[in-house]
This record gives sequence, structure tokens and C-alpha cells, in this order.
Amino acid sequence: PYTTLFRSFSDMKVYNYQSYTKDCFSCEVSFDLQVSYNSGSFKDYPTHMEYIFVKRSGKWYIADMVMLK
Repeated sequence: PYTTLFRSFSDMKVYNYQSYTKDCFSCEVSFDLQVSYNSGSFKDYPTHMEYIFVKRSGKWYIADMVMLK
């Protein structure tokens, strides 16, 4: 197995924001996760997810996330 040394994100987009209540919303996020390995190789992992956030006691939390692609 490879060990990763560094992770970064590029080309991040947030869209399809949907508000359900003042304390709950969802959005889609797409980005490229860029990983470098001990071997010196690099790889991009295109990622597309949906997040659902809820507010509890004045703090926002991720209640659910779904990998879309």
C-alpha cells in the first residue's frame, strides 16, 4: 500500500444550494483531490459529493454526505 505525503484540492465548486429550514441546507461540491505518494507519483481524484448541514446549539454540522461520482 502507498502512503500519502500531501493532499490538496483544486477546481472546487459549490452549487445546487437548497435551503430546507433556517437550520438545514444541502449543497453539491465538486473538486479534484490531488494526492502525492512516497514513490514520488501524483494522482488526481475527481470528486463530486452532496452534503447536508444542520445547525445544533448554534454550530453547523455535516449530517450526511453522499458520493455522487
